[in-house]
Amino acid sequence: MKTTYFEYKDTSSALNAPFSEQLRDSRLCITKTTCGDCIKTKECSWCNLPGNFSEDRCNTMFKLQENGCPSMHLYSPQTSFDLEEDEDLSNKTDENMDPIQLKPQRVSIRIRPQIPKTFQVTFKQALDYPVDLYYLMDLSKSMEDDKAKLAELGHVLAQTMKNLTNNFRLGFGSFVDKIVMPYVSIVPEK
Repeated sequence: MKTTYFEYKDTSSALNAPFSEQLRDSRLCITKTTCGDCIKTKECSWCNLPGNFSEDRCNTMFKLQENGCPSMHLYSPQTSFDLEEDEDLSNKTDENMDPIQLKPQRVSIRIRPQIPKTFQVTFKQALDYPVDLYYLMDLSKSMEDDKAKLAELGHVLAQTMKNLTNNFRLGFGSFVDKIVMPYVSIVPEK
């Protein structure tokens, strides 16, 4: 029988950080003079004790408690993550329902700067999801080689899109971007 030991360390708390880290964090915190600037800084907390507080109001939670700020007056917002909408992925089942291609659909996150929050997002392309592709192209003589390349690739593009969806429409529009007759009027009044 093999026994494995795991060490758990709460890295979110300044109390568990080595002394040198606590000192560095404390020095960074005491330069902040407003609550907003304070809580934007990783590991900093704000003491909102009414009246005069003889110490710096922004510091690490450990230092603020050490300096006499009661716990009920410590402000240190924590990261929160709530799944608000998390339905299973689906294809379009009837005309009244849209397919669900992304999971979760809606989340609410509150994050302090410099504190990462990772979560998983899953995407599944729905079958026969409609795709409209529209090309708008300059058809002047200088673009002739591009027009020929597009005509050449049109069949390949249509075949590739057919592998993704049967609900594919391709449109084409054109313009000529020249400032000479007969393409545009050179009459100054117009």
